[in-house]
Amino acid sequence: MADLIPSGTKIQASASAPGTRRASVLAEDDEAWTAPSSPAHLVLGFPAPITPARIALTFQGGFVALSILVSVRRDGENGFEAAGRVYPEDVNRRQVLSLPYPDAADAPAITALRLDLENSSDHHGRVTLYRLELLPPA
Repeated sequence: MADLIPSGTKIQASASAPGTRRASVLAEDDEAWTAPSSPAHLVLGFPAPITPARIALTFQGGFVALSILVSVRRDGENGFEAAGRVYPEDVNRRQVLSLPYPDAADAPAITALRLDLENSSDHHGRVTLYRLELLPPA
């Protein structure tokens, strides 16, 4: 399962807790990104279109976004369109979820992905994400 996120991907975050870097979610290390409150969002802008069918997320258990609105910018378009929601579990392990397209076989070529991280399992609303990967169909 190769990660489809290309080098040169730009990442934006609504906010970052002190001492955390938003780019750490794309690295294979032990650093994490923490949103100090939810809702929060991450936007990934790709240097060339990609066609992901699944998303892999590794959260810190107890600091999980229990609902994530996934929006995409299709190749050749300017704005984002809501694709649907995914619902991670409140666990401290890698979770692979299907992106909410009507048909994964028809996953669109996208140039950007927005994740609105909602409903944190932490009572202060914090979300801690160690890793984000975009994957091809299984």
